[in-house]
Amino acid sequence: IRELPFSFLMGKKKTETLGLIGIHYQGTFYEIVPWTGEMQWEVAPWGRWEFRGRCTDKNGNCQFEAEVVATTKDGVEGVLLRAPTKDEGMQYFCRDSGAGKVTLSLWLLEWDDDEGDYVRSCDKPPLIDRAQSSQCTVEVGGGPWWDVWRVSSKMSRPLKFMIRLPYILRGILAGR
Repeated sequence: IRELPFSFLMGKKKTETLGLIGIHYQGTFYEIVPWTGEMQWEVAPWGRWEFRGRCTDKNGNCQFEAEVVATTKDGVEGVLLRAPTKDEGMQYFCRDSGAGKVTLSLWLLEWDDDEGDYVRSCDKPPLIDRAQSSQCTVEVGGGPWWDVWRVSSKMSRPLKFMIRLPYILRGILAGR
């Protein structure tokens, strides 16, 4: 959770919740961030982490969707770790484990006129279809997510444009 820059100009400070899914696959980096699409996640107090996102940016090479789900086995409680707090210094309220299991799926998206949105390609199989690994580190802690933490991260069009403006200008100045 971070404070939006210049949000004080709108009368009061506003915050946003950010996330990122980054996947390197067969020489391509698939990046899902709020300024190129949308993200949702649901993190349990312990034992399950679910992240979903879609890159629907028309300026990108392709549009895609990803899902990452990490779990721990029943009985794996993790290790309590100290983490910094705002008022009480280092406290034990972070939990970590190297015994997680992760499942990853990656789909290409295509425009559907009937839906008026991008949908998973029905003509092509997923690029990655539920790949699994037991080499996954998982962590929770900090707050304010003492219960299940559900978030959807979306950005308005003007804010997306402002964030991308330096890259657009760099491309113009480089003659692209």
